[in-house]
Amino acid sequence: MFICPECRKTEICLEKLICADCGWNGGRQHGIPLLFGSKNQSNPLYKQYRHFYEQLAFEDIQSSLMDENYTRNLAKLTVSLLPEVKAQKGCDVGSGKGFLCDELIKRGASMSAVDISLNYLSELGKNSSLELIAADAENLPFKNHFDFIVSTDVLEHVLNPGNFMYSLNEALKPEGTVVVRVPIDEDLLIYSSFLGCQYDIVHLRSFNKSL
Repeated sequence: MFICPECRKTEICLEKLICADCGWNGGRQHGIPLLFGSKNQSNPLYKQYRHFYEQLAFEDIQSSLMDENYTRNLAKLTVSLLPEVKAQKGCDVGSGKGFLCDELIKRGASMSAVDISLNYLSELGKNSSLELIAADAENLPFKNHFDFIVSTDVLEHVLNPGNFMYSLNEALKPEGTVVVRVPIDEDLLIYSSFLGCQYDIVHLRSFNKSL
């Protein structure tokens, strides 16, 4: 079910986007439901974070920041890690251009695309078979909702990884499957502005196989 991103207790419907208990009101933009809580909205860092990823998405749509053949092949590899998904309800958290969704739909899944960026979601809106949700990966507005979830190259970007993992788990049905892909043993110096990185907010952490 969909839950209120503000109180995280009450079931909501996508038609009304109102929480009867806490008074949260989500609204829509470009027809896409906005399921953001208000907790971080006044935080300057969070505002900068949201703005940055909207700008990054805009640039990526105009001219791909990564080779699309490479990212499509990564999507195929990631999908190969999942069990049978035919007729299952799935979610791609941090859907970006939707390459993972494309692969999973080909395999018979019913997909929801969740992203913090309305630019990405608006572009994906051209695919009528996708359910589009604008939401923060650290506050996913679902409970016992999906048979499986995929999230690739997101965990290294989030501000609070604990919130992300908690809400990811809540969004899964019992016995559901989640696949998370992250960079391994990455040298974070490559994201230093002193060494030429042009972006202010990039990978915030790295991972190793022992984790």
